[in-house]
Amino acid sequence: MEQKNAVYNMGSERGTGFRPEEIFYYLFFAIMLFAKGIGLYEGMKSFRLCIIAAFFCFVVKVCLTEHTVGELVQMLVLMAFGVLAYRNSGEMAAFIYVLVVAGMKHVPVKRVFKVGAAVWTVAFLSTIVLALLKQIPDLALVHSKLGLGHIIRWSLGYPHPNVLHISYVILLAFFFYLANLNRKQLIIATALLYGGNFYIFLYSVSYTGLILTTVYLLANLYFNLRKEFTRGEKVLIQCIYPVCALLSVLGPVLIKGKLFDIFNKMMNTRWNLSRYFLTEQRISLFGTRFTDLPDKDYNIDCSYVYILMYYGIILFAIISIGYFVTIRREVKLMRRKELAIMTGFLVAGMSEPFMANLSFKNLTLIFIGECYYVILKELQEKKPDIWWNKKLCLFPWAENYVTVPLKGIGKIKDKFSGVVKKGWRLSLITGLIFGLGVGVFYYKTADVPDAIYADSGISDYWGGEKVKLDRNNLPADFQGEIIGTADGNTDLYVLKGNIIWLELIRGTVTVGIAGVIAGWCVTIILCGIYFGLMDKKRVRK
Repeated sequence: MEQKNAVYNMGSERGTGFRPEEIFYYLFFAIMLFAKGIGLYEGMKSFRLCIIAAFFCFVVKVCLTEHTVGELVQMLVLMAFGVLAYRNSGEMAAFIYVLVVAGMKHVPVKRVFKVGAAVWTVAFLSTIVLALLKQIPDLALVHSKLGLGHIIRWSLGYPHPNVLHISYVILLAFFFYLANLNRKQLIIATALLYGGNFYIFLYSVSYTGLILTTVYLLANLYFNLRKEFTRGEKVLIQCIYPVCALLSVLGPVLIKGKLFDIFNKMMNTRWNLSRYFLTEQRISLFGTRFTDLPDKDYNIDCSYVYILMYYGIILFAIISIGYFVTIRREVKLMRRKELAIMTGFLVAGMSEPFMANLSFKNLTLIFIGECYYVILKELQEKKPDIWWNKKLCLFPWAENYVTVPLKGIGKIKDKFSGVVKKGWRLSLITGLIFGLGVGVFYYKTADVPDAIYADSGISDYWGGEKVKLDRNNLPADFQGEIIGTADGNTDLYVLKGNIIWLELIRGTVTVGIAGVIAGWCVTIILCGIYFGLMDKKRVRK
């Protein structure tokens, strides 16, 4: 049920109409998305307040929406399942994701993505910029990666480097879903944003994130460049969820020997963890709270196993049906952008838990919610008079529209687009020259530490030199950089060589990119002023 944006003429004003029920769903979605976009997580008081505010918006949305008796009953049952999963496992994600799906009635998917894109872009970029400027805490891990020995992995304000990289993929999904690009523009945009993938990888050093981005961008290219799908392609696309789910849940248990070792290595030992949870912990109808874990670092990194273990068998089955039916519908309607997001996320879910945990990054649930209400409407139209399909609405006045004027926004957008089209070559050249200049300047003049002193608790084992330092009582001639805790009691690994060189490269690239952006923006502003003056002269003549 794709509700079209309603455009109204109000004298000389042009506006877009929003139902009150829509607005409250957008508030629910925006609050949760912003909370996760700035790196809040379960256990933080601020995050609990966000959940309470979001749930209030959901309740208001449901009260404003006309539902049938059957829809309300199903909604309550699903919410009860979510509460049971939370009670049994301590995982709230099942309940929150039920709200995402159940609240989608009368809400256009494209508008949800527009709200999400605005919120996520602001949250993502502000978090990264503040982390780079050292204004917010930035988790660092010191791992042996890339054949360079011990190097630092930065999260840039997020709970983990992998989360940083996945957050970038979410940004790409928002962009490509909303952008209307021709073939050439799609290829150029993909190439540029894949370059951004390497920039994020420079800090996260997340192989999983790098692969996820690659899979999504390739899927997006494939689905959008294909004119028609063959029958074989349609069958294969519909097999994506069953293959990913069955391989993730049954593979670690049934596959043995060398083949298991191959898959386990491909998944960065995640199959070992999945096998443990699937065989050593109890699988129940509504989730399990794990006990007697061998190690505090034992976590489920596979979304499918996560759903089965934390949500339980019932919700796992319902979710599986939801995905299969939704993908089948998207294939039938040739909805390419939706299929690209589905494919990228489902494949990524085999090695990351973001589709199932409380990270609120599973955008595919929006498509499931839309499909769910489309199917219910089709069933209701067959027997509209039975009590199950009786319509209820607490606030009939909610059918009225709130109209938001767009004339001013449209003018600004048109003027900006015109300036960019006229001055893009000059601005690009200026930005590149300025970025190259400041990047080289930074590389030549940056203060380089003589060693990195890394907290052993956040580092891979290092057999070399170790020291104990107090951050508040350092020697006068100290020229190093401390990563992690330095309280005088914690062992610090003394690391030199590639770890220092890589930090210099990161700083150089970041300063260079900032220079390109600054040069481009200043040139566009100057071009706008120049073109404006020229237009005024023409009018006078």
